[in-house]
Amino acid sequence: MLGLLLLGAGPGGCGETTNGNALGHDTTADAGAGPAAAAGQAQVIVAAGDISCEDCGQDETAALIRVLSRAQPLAAILPLGDEAYQDGDLAEFRDNYAPSWGSPELLALTHPVPGNHEYHHSNGDGYFDYFDGAGQANGIAGPRGQGYYSFDIGGWHLIALNSNDGCHAVPCEVGSPQQSWLAADLAAHPSACALAFWHNPRFQGGTESGETEAVGPLWETFYDAGGDVVLNAHEHNYQQLAPLDRSGAPDPARGVRTFVVGTGGAGLYKRFGGAHDAAIETRVVNAHGVLELTLLPGGYSWRFVTVDGVVPDGASGSASCH
Repeated sequence: MLGLLLLGAGPGGCGETTNGNALGHDTTADAGAGPAAAAGQAQVIVAAGDISCEDCGQDETAALIRVLSRAQPLAAILPLGDEAYQDGDLAEFRDNYAPSWGSPELLALTHPVPGNHEYHHSNGDGYFDYFDGAGQANGIAGPRGQGYYSFDIGGWHLIALNSNDGCHAVPCEVGSPQQSWLAADLAAHPSACALAFWHNPRFQGGTESGETEAVGPLWETFYDAGGDVVLNAHEHNYQQLAPLDRSGAPDPARGVRTFVVGTGGAGLYKRFGGAHDAAIETRVVNAHGVLELTLLPGGYSWRFVTVDGVVPDGASGSASCH
């Protein structure tokens, strides 16, 4: 069915609709983005998390990414954590992730973050060994043991953060190395538009994984700096949340919009009714797929595309940056 898709770069316009440095790795100068990464041009990125296992759907979502890239060259691919189940060890990455999302043409565009499964039995060793190289201190996943870094795509500043296993292995609290690095990075890159991505959602409406209060300082720091978009996974469905403030209250003017995209291939979740269920504008269950974001000067557009080539009702729109 993928061969029949007619897929463009997503809706245009910016009016909102809803139908390193010492501690981290700043890759602004060498982001490895796609062929058209100049400021002032539209840049297309795709993202999803909770991706690969022996019986998961990673081959289908990787095939979808290839179809999308033929319709519009991609500037980046953002795996949102839990890339390899169950334990994120190097063998699981090699057996399941590498033949799909890790194919050379996709890996060349990849900017990953780890999830909780990468920390089940180690300090993310398999994750860093796969993405950075066995025993290497740094690479596309950021510094070993840290895993947070930033880069620019066009006029946008993108920040990869490490929520690991609820911030137990790499702390997120105020004053921690990661939170301090984030505040300094945002101050050093006062871009008009900013996007942050990590695995565990601070706010969401699903009930299988719940919300992760420990990442609150990262969310609050990003909000206080005027950030625009956060991408998460962990809950295995698609959720598009209305903009929220630092405490999770609706904030149409300055709020951060969250996309939960736990649809990269792992088993899917259906239960809702969590703390921010009412903030969900659109939810999609029973469908693997990826979020396609078009980063525009001063705004962005989005659509969630399933592996069947469908954009479900309400799973697309556009908005302006703050």
